[in-house]
Amino acid sequence: NESEFWPSWNELMALACDEESDSRVIMHDPRDEYSWDLKLGHIDEELQTPGRKKWSVIVNDVDRFDPNLSEWMESKFSMIPQWRRDDAQVSLSQKGGGIGAHVD
Repeated sequence: NESEFWPSWNELMALACDEESDSRVIMHDPRDEYSWDLKLGHIDEELQTPGRKKWSVIVNDVDRFDPNLSEWMESKFSMIPQWRRDDAQVSLSQKGGGIGAHVD
């Protein structure tokens, strides 16, 4: 079962709150296309506050904190040299959340 290698919602939210993590929150009011807001750094309890804003949490380097995910990545992507691989980036969104228009 592949899902056993992925962190749970609660584990990922705890990691996003950790000061050692590389995380960010993107929030917006779906009724206002210009309401997008980005907060870099670990998250806090502001996401628990009910309101109109919808959110997405993005956490980088999840594999650095989760040995199971790191092992899974190695087993699935070992054909790619280690120096070419990036980190495991995981995002969570509440219903209606998103990241908006962007370019990577």
